[in-house]
Amino acid sequence: MPKRPRTRKFSQRQTSDDDAVSSREESSKTRSSHVPTSRSQPNDIKKALKELRKTIAGQRSAASFACGGTITICGGFGTGGGSGAVSTSPPVKVYWSVQEEMDANKVVLPLNRAPADSSPAALQQLASDCSPATLEGMEPANFATTFHPADFRIIRLIERILLLSVSSDKENSMQGRSISAELYKLNIYSGPSGLFKSHVDTPRSVRQVGSLVVCLPAAFKGGNLLVRHGGKEVDFDWAPKSATAIQWAAFYSDCSHEIKTVTEGDRLTLTYNFYVTKPEHASKVIPSSLVEPWTLPIYGQLDALFRNPQFLPNGGVLGIYCAHAYAHTSKIANTNLPLTLKGSDLVLYSVLHALGATVSIRPVLEVDRDHYNWGHGCETEDGELVGEQLHPYQQSSSTTEYGPLDQIIRGEWLHGRMTGITWLTSQKHWEQALSYVAYGNESSVETSYSAAAILATIPHWNKRSSS
Repeated sequence: MPKRPRTRKFSQRQTSDDDAVSSREESSKTRSSHVPTSRSQPNDIKKALKELRKTIAGQRSAASFACGGTITICGGFGTGGGSGAVSTSPPVKVYWSVQEEMDANKVVLPLNRAPADSSPAALQQLASDCSPATLEGMEPANFATTFHPADFRIIRLIERILLLSVSSDKENSMQGRSISAELYKLNIYSGPSGLFKSHVDTPRSVRQVGSLVVCLPAAFKGGNLLVRHGGKEVDFDWAPKSATAIQWAAFYSDCSHEIKTVTEGDRLTLTYNFYVTKPEHASKVIPSSLVEPWTLPIYGQLDALFRNPQFLPNGGVLGIYCAHAYAHTSKIANTNLPLTLKGSDLVLYSVLHALGATVSIRPVLEVDRDHYNWGHGCETEDGELVGEQLHPYQQSSSTTEYGPLDQIIRGEWLHGRMTGITWLTSQKHWEQALSYVAYGNESSVETSYSAAAILATIPHWNKRSSS
C-alpha cells in the first residue's frame, strides 16, 4: 500500500528574476514541429536581450499591485478621492442579527453618542456578536450595510489601476474587461491585541482577481494593513482618520497581507471579492482605462528586436514566466486565461500580441530527471516539458513500478518537449500538476508541479520583414 502522500511544498516557492537568464539555442522543437537556428547570438542581440530583461524586471518591480483611497463623512474632500471617485458620504448604517428569529440590531457610524444606535454601546454590541475576529468573520446573510462601493466609483477606480483593458487592432480577449464586486465578510479587530498574521487569501473562484477592504469610520489605533508582492510593500495606515472617514484598499489575490496589532478601539471592515467580467456592451468600457500597447516603453524594445534580422532569423519562442499566481491547473483555466491576467503579465502578453507574435499561456512541467525512472534515452533529452494546453490537476493511479515516469507523463499530461526557448524571466509560481505512485524500496505518492508561462512564437525573418 502507498505511504502517506509525500509532496514538495512549492505553492509558496518562487525563484527570482536574474539578468543572466541564459537563452538556449534559438530553435523551437515539439513533437510536431522543428525550426533549426544558429546556436549563437550576435553580441548586439545578447545586449538587447539583457536590456529587455532589465526592463521587465523593473516593470514588475514598479507595477501597481494595490491601491486605496479615503472618503470623508458629510463634508470635505478625501485625500484619495480623485480620478472620478466620490469623496464624501453620509453616515454608514450597519444592521445585523446573529439569529434569524431576533430583530436586527443597528449601529450608525461614525459614533455620535447621543442616539442609542450611534453610541459606543451599539458598536460594542456589534463587536461582541462578531468576536473573535477570525478568518470566518460575519457572513453577509447576518448583516447589511448602507455602504456600497459602486456608489463612490471605487470599482471604476480599481479597474483603471489594477485591471487595465487593452486597445488593439487585433482580436484581444482582454479588451473591455471590467470588475464585479461581491460582499464577502464583516470583521472587527479590537484592541489591545486584535491582529491577523501575514497570509494569502484563497480565491473563491478562478475569475477572482483580488480583494477590496473597506474600513468603516470607528476610532482605533494601530491595525495597519500591509500588502506585499514581489518584494515590495504598501502600508495602509488608517488609524489617524479612522474616527471620521471611510478608507479602502484593493489588491491582487496573490498578494500576501497582514493586519498589525490594534492597540486601542475597534477596527471595523467590510471585505469584498472582486472578479473579472466582460461588459455587456463595448460602450461600457471606460476610455481612460484603455491602454494602447504601442505607447508602452517595452513595446519599442521588442519592436526593435523583431525588426532585427539577426534576432531569431528562422523564428523561435520567447518565454516569460508569469509574475502573478493564477489557478492555471483548474478545470476551466483555458476559459479564464488570458482574461484574468494582471499587471505586467497583461502588458507583456498584449505587447507581444500587438507585434504579431502568436501568444499563448502554457504550463511548463517540472520533473526530477536525476531521481526518477525515465525511459531509455529520455533522461538525456534537452528541453522543457510544455503542455499542449492548460491542464487540470491530474491524480493518476499509474505507478513507476510498471513503467518509466516519462510514459506516465506522455499518457496523462499531454505535452511537447520544447528546446531553445529564449527565457526573459525565471520567477515561477508552482501549482500541483500531476500526482502518481512512485515505486522505489517502497511505494509513495509523488507530485510534479507546473508553472504558467507566456510563450510567444516569433515568425521567420522573411515573414516579419514583409509585414
